[in-house]
Amino acid sequence: MELLRERDHRPADEAAYGNRLIEEYATRTAEAASSDREMAERLRWEIMDHLAEAALEAEDAQDPARAAIERFGSPVAFVAEYRTAVVGWRLKRMRSTALYAMIAVFVGMRLRNFFLEPGWRDSLQSTFWGDALLAIDRYAFLIAVLLLTVGLISGSRFFPRIRMGDGPKSDLVTIAAPSVLILLSALAIIGSIFVLTGPSVMSLANYGLGSVTFAALATVCIVILARLLNLVVAYVTSLKTLSLPKELF
Repeated sequence: MELLRERDHRPADEAAYGNRLIEEYATRTAEAASSDREMAERLRWEIMDHLAEAALEAEDAQDPARAAIERFGSPVAFVAEYRTAVVGWRLKRMRSTALYAMIAVFVGMRLRNFFLEPGWRDSLQSTFWGDALLAIDRYAFLIAVLLLTVGLISGSRFFPRIRMGDGPKSDLVTIAAPSVLILLSALAIIGSIFVLTGPSVMSLANYGLGSVTFAALATVCIVILARLLNLVVAYVTSLKTLSLPKELF
């Protein structure tokens, strides 16, 4: 903004008016685009810098600041595009998280055989809760693997005919849904460890490998929950109706 102030050859009050108009435009647009304060502040500064440079290029216009804003385009269109981009970015992060979590859960399934007593599966199946945990553990994981595989294939350029459609809805099916299922599978493994070793986490200290497995799966659950929450917030925000005062622009 100082750069605009230095190179603007018009009266100081006009330069101040232009700076104020750009700052207010950037603030309103950034706040509408992102509910995250830190992200909104970064976006605000980026918009201000961009508009300041555009105003310098349009310094021969009667109102350089307004000309720069008009060239920037509709704030509603910008916010809608930005929100869609954020959802896409969150979905990509969610897919990566789901893939790594899937590997971690699979390893956890295999490691149980090394730190649980022989016959642990039969012991679990002898109780209602244990049988339910095994079912969730097994089938939730298999369905998650299937959905992730379909999502990866449908989005691959090598399989252009196998597509489930574009947009957030299809991505939520092939990314968010398997993430939830992997979370359930990880929780089921943790639950089975609790059922067989007792409700106290300290009892896992007798099983070194079990402690590591428990900690890894707990971390997986926390990361998935955080990613899912961020995705839900971004998706809900993208559906909100914009209310930007047109008289400002």
